[in-house]
Amino acid sequence: MWLTLRIEVFVFVFLLLFIIIRAVLREHSSLNKQFLLLCYDLSLLSIIKVIALILPFSSYIWLHYIVICIEISLWLFVPYLFLKVTFERIGFSNLFENTSFRYLLSVPLEISMMLIALSPFYGFAFTLNLFGEPIYGDFFVVLQSIIVLFYFITFFACVIKIVRLNNFGEQFAIIEFLFYTVIMFVFQVFYNPFINSYLLVAATIIVILVFINLHDNKIFIDALTGLNNRNRFMRYLDSVMSSSRTNFYLTYVDIDDFKKINDNYGHITGDLALRTVAEGMHDLSLTTNAFFARIGGDEFAIISEHESESDLKNMLLALEQIVHQKALANMHNLDLSISLGTTELGGIDKTMSEVIKIADRKMYLQKKRKKNHRRAYD
Repeated sequence: MWLTLRIEVFVFVFLLLFIIIRAVLREHSSLNKQFLLLCYDLSLLSIIKVIALILPFSSYIWLHYIVICIEISLWLFVPYLFLKVTFERIGFSNLFENTSFRYLLSVPLEISMMLIALSPFYGFAFTLNLFGEPIYGDFFVVLQSIIVLFYFITFFACVIKIVRLNNFGEQFAIIEFLFYTVIMFVFQVFYNPFINSYLLVAATIIVILVFINLHDNKIFIDALTGLNNRNRFMRYLDSVMSSSRTNFYLTYVDIDDFKKINDNYGHITGDLALRTVAEGMHDLSLTTNAFFARIGGDEFAIISEHESESDLKNMLLALEQIVHQKALANMHNLDLSISLGTTELGGIDKTMSEVIKIADRKMYLQKKRKKNHRRAYD
């Protein structure tokens, strides 16, 4: 009866994950790639669990060893994939472009895979007792240490992001992932993965919650660039202007000659220009507390806090330089530039629409000066 119940649990988990995978695949979104891999991992785990329960150990000893090797490998990839899902959600996915960071994650995985692969012969990670039950090997603690490392990195990244954010709504969204990280850590580190199904069930519940979170997040995320959209921008602007905080600035950003880019090079290149500016903003978000959003078309907005106007100018200059460098890498012969218009938010008696109009007008004045300068130069 207990065996039948466990099999039913794993089959139910697999069906739940299958439904989520099917829903994600229908969205055709590259942003869900790591989340999809996590779902695949847990689905395979549920299948492996069922196989291990059905096959009699006495008749299939070596097959049991192979099944357990696959199972432990899949368990090991759970915190790794969860780390990548979390980093995509909190905007730290650019770190995977750093070679040192990739080595920090890949080398422990490679060591673990070697220990697991050699376990049927030397019992490094696990061995099977006379009843076919897996027990810890001498180096199983190495695998647990690697799991702890992945969860520690995830936890630490969430804390850094929460500290950097000024908006409670955004902070709360990251706190959710912080909570998921703690739950996954507790179940995976303190429960024996060989003798219970708690972790698989807990991980599946968290996957469902993350799936709901990702869908709720689409209401406030621009699909093309991954930045905050106009809805979230208006909410955040309202919260800043309603508070008593000072030293906040609103900056409107517009791509120069964007219509010409679309007309001369096509909309695919136009979309690439938009993503290039967004990538520059994503990079800048790693070193600043600024709020970045795409308002619509080729217009973007930044809400940032600075102790002085010189700090603001330095941030905007850094943005222009990053966008220029990324344009050279992404768009080759196309010279991409942006125009900026800034106004102070703190201590002013104006409505949101009036503040936006001021920033928008200053941005177009800069755009006009650039055009006049080019004409004079020509």
